[in-house]
Order: sequence, then C-alpha cells, then structure tokens
Amino acid sequence: MSDQKSIKPIYTTEEEEINFRISLIKQNDIKMNKELDNEKIHEAIETAYTIADHLRTVTLTPKLYYSLYIEIQTIFTSLISRICEIKQKSILKLYERVQYYSHVVPRLYLMCTIGSICIAKNEIPITLLLKDLLEMCKCVQHPSKGLFLRSYLLYVIKNYLPTTLIENNNNNNNGSLDDSIQFLLTNFIEMNKLNIRLAQKQQESQVQLCQLVAMNLSILSNLDIPQNTYKTIILPQILQQIILSADIHSQTYLIDAVIQAFPAKFQLLTLKPILRTIVTSQNGVNIVELLKSLIKQLINYIIIEKSDETDIYPLFDNSLKDALKHEENNKKEIIELLPLYIELLEHWYNKNDTLKFISKLIIDINHFIGKSCSSDLYVPIIHFLIATYQNHEILLVSQLNGFSDLMDLLELHSKHTIQRKIIQRFIQENKQLTTIEDVQFVMNITSTIHKDLENASDEDIEKDSILSTSLYQLINLNDFEEMVSTLREIKGIISIGCNKRKKISLPGLLFKFITIKPCDRKIFVGALDILKLLVKQNEMLLSIRLAIQCTLCGLNNGIDTTSFFEFATSIFENNISNAEEKKEALKYIIAGGCSMKINDEEKYIILITAVTKYSQMIEDINSRVNIIALCSALWPKRDGSNYNSKQHCLQCLQKALKDANLSNENIKLFVTILNRYIISYINGYSDFSKYIIQLRDLIQSNIGDISDNSLIQYFKNTCYYISQLDITN
Repeated sequence: MSDQKSIKPIYTTEEEEINFRISLIKQNDIKMNKELDNEKIHEAIETAYTIADHLRTVTLTPKLYYSLYIEIQTIFTSLISRICEIKQKSILKLYERVQYYSHVVPRLYLMCTIGSICIAKNEIPITLLLKDLLEMCKCVQHPSKGLFLRSYLLYVIKNYLPTTLIENNNNNNNGSLDDSIQFLLTNFIEMNKLNIRLAQKQQESQVQLCQLVAMNLSILSNLDIPQNTYKTIILPQILQQIILSADIHSQTYLIDAVIQAFPAKFQLLTLKPILRTIVTSQNGVNIVELLKSLIKQLINYIIIEKSDETDIYPLFDNSLKDALKHEENNKKEIIELLPLYIELLEHWYNKNDTLKFISKLIIDINHFIGKSCSSDLYVPIIHFLIATYQNHEILLVSQLNGFSDLMDLLELHSKHTIQRKIIQRFIQENKQLTTIEDVQFVMNITSTIHKDLENASDEDIEKDSILSTSLYQLINLNDFEEMVSTLREIKGIISIGCNKRKKISLPGLLFKFITIKPCDRKIFVGALDILKLLVKQNEMLLSIRLAIQCTLCGLNNGIDTTSFFEFATSIFENNISNAEEKKEALKYIIAGGCSMKINDEEKYIILITAVTKYSQMIEDINSRVNIIALCSALWPKRDGSNYNSKQHCLQCLQKALKDANLSNENIKLFVTILNRYIISYINGYSDFSKYIIQLRDLIQSNIGDISDNSLIQYFKNTCYYISQLDITN
C-alpha cells in the first residue's frame, strides 16, 4: 500500500494543468472499472486513491478546482454503486484499510466513500461514522481542499442522516434527528469559515462556493425539524455565521438560502432576527432583493393559508425604516420594493388596517425622497402610487396626506402618465363625484389630462379628451345650481383647447348637460352654448346631430325645444355646401323629425314642410329620390288631425317616383320607393294598397332586364312580404 511517486510536472497555465489531470483521471477511471469487473476491489481502491490524489493540488483557482472535483465526484458515485453490487464479506475492513493511506486529502475522500457504503450495509453505526469523519475533516484547513472535502462528505452521507426523534429512538447507535442537526450545523459552520478565508482571495467564484456551503441548509430544511428547535438552536447559529462572514456575496447568498430553504411558518416564527440580519448586513449587500425574496415567500404562504395571526407590520415597518437609512443612496430599489410590500399587507390585513399602513408609508416615502427627486425615481414612484389604490377606492387613497405631494415630484410626462392611470381608475370604479370639493380635488390631481400639453401628438390629445369626457360623466352634484355652474366651468376649460379636444369633449359635456335635469330649461341654455362652439369649429354635421338630440330630449320631457330643430335646419341651410355633407345632414334632420312628438300641430307642419323642401335641393338624382321618399315618414297618420298628412306623404312618394324615372337606376329606386309605400301602409294609410300593387307590377315587368342579383333578391323579398300582408288592389 505504498504511495505512487512521480516527478511533479510543470504546467505553463491552469488550463493546461486541469486538462492534463482530467485526462489522467479518465484513464484511471477505465482501469478502475476493469478491476471492478474482475471483482479486484483492493486494486480498484488503489486506483481510486490515485484518482483522488489529484485533489491535493493547490495551483488551481476554485473555479477550475470545482471542475476537477465534479469529475471525481461522478466517478466515485459510480464506484459506490459498483462496490455495493459486489458480494464483499466486510466493507468495514476496507474502511479500516483506507485509513492507512499517507496523504490526507485522498485518504479522507476514500474514507467518506467507503464509509457511506458501510452505513448503507449497516456495518457501522452512523453516529460513530459522522463523529469520526467530522473530526478527521478538521485536518484539512486549506480553504479550497477543505471546502470541497466537506461538500463531498455531505454529498455521500445526506441520504443516511437519521430523522428519528430522541424519545422514539431505542438504539442510540442508529442516531437521532438531533445528531443530524448537529452534524449539518457543524459542517455548515466549518465550511463557512473556509469560505470566508477563500472569499478574501477569490471573488469571481464566490457564488459557486456559497452554493456548496448552503447545501447544508438545504438538507437541513428537508428534515422534519420542530419549530422551537429551529428558532432556538438552528437559526441563531446560522445567522451568527452569516454575520461573521462579513462578505457581500456570502451574506447575500446565505441569507437568501435561509429564506428559500425553510418554510414560511419558520420565517414568521423568526421574522425579527431574519429582518435584523438583512438590514444590518454588510454594505453592498442587496437588502432590497433579500426583502423581496422574503416578502414573496410570505405572500405565497398567506395566499394558501388564507390567514395568519402573526402581526408582521411592526417588524417590517421598523426594518423598512432601517433600510431607508441604510440605502440612502439606493432610493430607486427601495421604492421599487414598495408595491410588493403593499401586496403583502393587502393579503395579510383587512382593508381598513392596510389603508392606515399605506397612509403612513406614503408619508415615510415623502420624507425619504425629500423635496426633489432624480429622473430614475419617476417610474418607481408611479408604480408605488398605483399600488396604493390597487385594492382601495381611488378617491379615498388620492386624498391621503402626501399622495399629491409625491405626484408633484414628477416631471410633466411622468405626472401625465400617473394622472391617466388615476382617471382610468375613477372610470373603472364608476365613482360618482357628489360634492363640489371632490370635483375640484379630482380636477386638480388630473389637471394635465384636461389641457393640451406642449408638443402633444394627436393620438395623445384624443386619449386625454376621451378620458376627460368619461370623467365628466361621473360628476353628479346633489345641488343642481352647483352642477350647472361646474359644467359651465368645464366648458370654459374645453373651449381653450385645440379643435380635436373640442370635437371629442364637447359632445360628451352636452349630453351631461341635457341629462342632469332634462325638465329644466337652464340646462338647454348650456347645451346651446356648446352647439355654438362646435359651429365655430366648423363641426356642422356633429352640431346638427347634437341639436336633434337636444330637441328630442326636451320634447320627451315636456319642454318645447323645437328651436334646436330650427337651429339644425339653419346650419343645413346656411353653413353646409358640400353635397355629401348635405345628404348626411338631411338624413339626420329627417330622422329627428320622424321622432319628434309635438302637440302644436301647426308648428310641426311648418318644420317638416321646410325639411321636405330641403330634400329637393339635393343635386344627385339617386340621392334626391331616396331622401324625398324618406320624407314620406315625416307625414304619419294622426288621429283627430285636421291636416291632410296622407296627401303630403303621397306627394313625397309620387315626387320620388317621378324623379326616379329620370335615373339610369330607376328599377333600384322603384324598389326603394315600394318599400316606403309599404311602411306608410303599415302605419295606417291602408288605401295605399293600390299604389303598392301598381308599383310592384311595374317593377315585375321590368326586372328581367336587371343583372344585379342582390337587387333581384331584394325585390323578391319585398314581394313575399306584400303577400304576407295580404294586400289587394
């Protein structure tokens, strides 16, 4: 059992060394497997010793040493499996034999390897082996060698750690849960000490090394540990090691490992020391990310558990204050944490309590930021403000002390962004503004939406105008006079905006006017002012449509608003010259005339007679015929009327027929006129039946020359409808 001696090779680079060693290891692996195939266990162990001897090197960086370690770990895992399959009388003798190898590092790797097989075959009590190996591992104090050796010990022994409680353990040699805890804590402490020494020299591989150390915590968390044991024994020792490490990477990784490894119930039980460790950690440790990690775990926990009696707010509040002091130069990350923190509070407490906490938080953040803030804080502040009202009424939250102050810290574009969000929230909640104070407050905190910003695009103006108009619909003051006055003030704000804003916002404001109290004449004065503004903006068709709406609204509520109808016809007559716009305008006016309910028959006749005359002003013959035929609907049958409406209706239809004869599309126009006759027949003019039959027969005799299939089908459908009405000449 003598050690192999060879001339130490000289390597020019670390890469050359690692490649050379791995090449030799693979050659020896092949040799070892052949020996195992022939059940030459002692020879195989000799070869394994040669392989493990490569881990004695001190010239590799931790990163390259890790590659070497992984290669050997993989080989030794296979070795363990192969030996377990071989029928060997006593593995314990093999364990005793490897203890006589001279070099400490390869000897201990083999002791860990063979020792794990002894435990698997129940040839040695695990308590004795754990104690034996832990003591022997102390011999290796070189940081890299010691760290990886203990990592390997953990790797081979983890599946055999006892989990039985002391009171249930009849055989002390089998070990208990306490033995496992003690082993893992001791190994963690020793590995952390080695890692601290290594961290001073090797920063770039620190995360990988921390992973090795944290593996103890991961295995520990999988044991069925009593909560009190974790609180009083395990966590204090872990936190002590984290504090002693005094290294940014180590503290960050290990604190996060504690948070991620152990269940949320354990975190709640020890929330105070965990938070204290986080906020008092080394300068450079990302406190915010650690707090986020903890908060996320608690959110996931409370979502599943639904409720928990632990009062977490005082602990988090104090920790957050410490973080605000600790992270004075890291304001952006702190503010980015707050929406997640608010989410935790929302899940944990009732709405009233959460609102109190949010109110206090807004004040604290105002103090934290100060009277001015840098541009990198704009987006985090917006997200924070949105989070504050996510589960509360926007009016209530926006009126909290400090909310407006935070918004005022933002530059114009950012302020505009959050104010859009606020209005959208009001609209989403459909929150009615019933006091003048609320209206003034909301208009102030959304001021950038109600005016044209410099260099604003048409798209932005359109979006803002739509939002403003939607907000105006939420104003419903209890006092009528205040309501009218408020709407007039809003009209003044809109009137100084651009044409696009007026076109979008004024119609909405007009509808708000005529719906607040449609039986009061005052509201129609405001509506008329809006119509005049739109006419000035050359929005003629829009003005006509709105004037018709005002007419119908007033008439339906017992107020004579025919002046609005006259206003519409006046616009048509004096302000519209475009032929297409004339057609559209006249259709709106005719539709309005058909819907009017006027008791004063003489006034009605005057109004619709004028409209009928307008129809003959359309130059395009096809359009003129359609509109004249449409005018027939303005002369419905009126019971007890002294006026011959039927005659006027018939005149419209006959005039339409006469003009249709002048068109190249006369058959198509005839079918349209036929349908107008049918409508008049249905509405009471039963003696129109003869005209229907005559016109139907006329079309029937000429339809054969038509190639338009859609027109032919239209006529067939009309004829079928006539047959259903049982119309006879």
